[in-house]
Amino acid sequence: MAKAKRRIFNYRPMVLAALALIVGIIVAEALYGEKLALISIPLCVGVAALVLLLVFKKTRRFFYIPLIMLVGFSAMSISGAVYDSKMSYKEYSPMLDMTATVSGMMTVTDEGVEFYVHDLYVDGEKMDYDATVHVYFDFTPDFNAGDVVSMRGYVQGTEHKKFDGYFANAIASGRAYYLHISEISKLSEGELDFPRNLQHKIRSAFYKNMDSGSASICTALLLGDKFGMDDELRQGVTASGLSHVLAVSGLHITTLSTALYFILRKLKVKPWVSLIIVVALTFLYTALCSFTASALRAFVMSAVFAFASSFGKKRDNLSALSFAAILILIFRPTALFEAGFLLSFSSMLGIFLFHRSLNEAGQKAVCTISPKHKFGSRIVKLACVTLSATIMSYPFQTYFFGQLPLLQLLSNLIFVPYVMLCYVVLLPLTLISLATSVTPVLYVMQILLFPFKHYVEWAYGLTRNLIGLPAISVAAIVAYLMLVIFISRFALLPRKDKLKGGLIGAASAVAICAAFALI
Repeated sequence: MAKAKRRIFNYRPMVLAALALIVGIIVAEALYGEKLALISIPLCVGVAALVLLLVFKKTRRFFYIPLIMLVGFSAMSISGAVYDSKMSYKEYSPMLDMTATVSGMMTVTDEGVEFYVHDLYVDGEKMDYDATVHVYFDFTPDFNAGDVVSMRGYVQGTEHKKFDGYFANAIASGRAYYLHISEISKLSEGELDFPRNLQHKIRSAFYKNMDSGSASICTALLLGDKFGMDDELRQGVTASGLSHVLAVSGLHITTLSTALYFILRKLKVKPWVSLIIVVALTFLYTALCSFTASALRAFVMSAVFAFASSFGKKRDNLSALSFAAILILIFRPTALFEAGFLLSFSSMLGIFLFHRSLNEAGQKAVCTISPKHKFGSRIVKLACVTLSATIMSYPFQTYFFGQLPLLQLLSNLIFVPYVMLCYVVLLPLTLISLATSVTPVLYVMQILLFPFKHYVEWAYGLTRNLIGLPAISVAAIVAYLMLVIFISRFALLPRKDKLKGGLIGAASAVAICAAFALI
């Protein structure tokens, strides 16, 4: 029994399956563009490992590990090959004639007008991916969302590079082309299909009844879409450390589910019926948010927890998080290289691994200073959540952004609860504006968001708020995560063994990363 308790993660099959899937995807991407002989090596090793585990009775229960690793390797290899085969214009094209359907509202920038299009045809050939349009001259659009437009300009495709977030985001959004347009005109009128039509109605209602800054914040808060934000507001949100609040995630899905359960309980709806209704509505909401990685993760985890509670099962946070990762990565393995996916999952993993230990230490300190200080206890709890999330998401913030906001802790303590209150108010106001013609009620959001807007503007104006972080490689990220998991509370080892193992692992990681850098 003592040995069993010392196993890392205490043998959670779902966690091991998720790790195996991730390893398979990483190996496949590392070998992208290499010769077939080199690519076949991990396949042969995986098959051999699978056979060996099945041969021996004691190891037979672990056969799924190499099997899922092979699934991840195959899924990523196929995804890359399919993407390359569908990309008709991988480099900057010559001047071409195009037609497309406008997907939504247009954003005016200093450089011109930007908007999304779908059903793109280039020189009469249907493209498999949608596009972002950049119009670099002054013009007054005579078309709306859903209309078909004729364009002339240049096409630039998103190239597939190893461990590239741009390529992964292109697959996730379905928009892999950038159109640099010199001529544009309306061909015919049309209508958007679901969910684009509902997304457009929501955005239109926001922009008609609020200033552009408040409307773009509400769009990001409700739909997770920051496309309409100007550069100053976007950078202010980043500088304040509140970007995660404007990406639909666990906070939003949990808030929505809680509100729905509260209403259904007041209506005296049976628990199992409430479960079905809440899961169905949160799934539709996730679809409205275009199935972003953070929204999908939150939906799957909330659904797993809801089913576990309804049937009297003990829920396991790590298994639920792993299950969400497996569902997303099997169908979209490139999600592993999206900034949103990595930040969302690593933050949640950090909270599960470290929050309890950090919170216990923090609460002891609060009790020592002031035993009856409940406010201090709450502050420590929120601070530990932020710190736990930062511990695991740190390498990805370094890799994608190269900087860390100093105000992140203060922002989470003060403005996360406030912004979620705004979200709770925004939900019914949006429903009222869509169901009735009383759209001016949305003006309430402009008033509520006044403190938030001024805070991010203040954060943007601070010259030394963002800490520059050193560049980090993929090998260094993997080494860092392995070490952090090793020292977490789920590695049930004595502290001395953890310290020795951590020091040895850190020294080995530095040597390996240095070797990779030299290669």
